[in-house]
Amino acid sequence: MSFDINEAVFDEQGTYLEEPALRYEQTLMEQFAASPEGQAIKERETELGWARALIHYAITYPGVTPPTMTTGDLEAVIYDLFPRKVITERGDGAEIIQELRAFWRFLQRVYQLPQARQMLAHLTPQATRRLERERPRASQLWHGQVLCSDGRGGGL
Repeated sequence: MSFDINEAVFDEQGTYLEEPALRYEQTLMEQFAASPEGQAIKERETELGWARALIHYAITYPGVTPPTMTTGDLEAVIYDLFPRKVITERGDGAEIIQELRAFWRFLQRVYQLPQARQMLAHLTPQATRRLERERPRASQLWHGQVLCSDGRGGGL
């Protein structure tokens, strides 16, 4: 079965199509995990999952997939949704940004996505520091985040 990076995960009216969206997320992550970029992350004894979280939250919130993602969408997911939806530990920002850089290098190499270069330009050491600053303090956590912590290994 071939994969179309431009596959629709919403119908003509903009309604979320759950099965195609989940299949899209799963297939793209399998490709990334098998790629040299994904393998390099795994060789650091780091489990992949932040790219999956990016795909998932980008589809379910701003309603975009990687081919239609803008730098504004990327920033909304990383700096707004990740801190509100996912529990991270101090220092995880570097791991998150490294994996997302590897993911966009993969997308650039395999799918020649034109905006990949712009995304990579946003995923810098400064992005790591900003993500660490946006990380909520324990007093700011809410129940939904605690429930998500069980999925941390999968990035959710």
